[in-house]
Amino acid sequence: MKDKPWITSALKKSSRVKNLLYRKWAKTRNVADEMQYKNYRKIFRQVAREAELNYYKGLFDFRSNSTKKIWSDLNHVCSFKQEAQLVLG
Repeated sequence: MKDKPWITSALKKSSRVKNLLYRKWAKTRNVADEMQYKNYRKIFRQVAREAELNYYKGLFDFRSNSTKKIWSDLNHVCSFKQEAQLVLG
């Protein structure tokens, strides 16, 4: 499966660390491991949301894009063109 465009190698690595922390907590059921996992998960979610937001802000920067480019990007993001081709095809 292809990653979403805002997923960086650093986010992938952080996701693996988060998963390792979860497995450790699931195995031990230690309160300290639970807190460590939940704190890391909270920070990971914030960073992932920020990465997504920055990606879309850059993609739809009205100062540097033309109207045609913005509509092209919108169609790509919303997959309107792909859905139409699947229905017609």
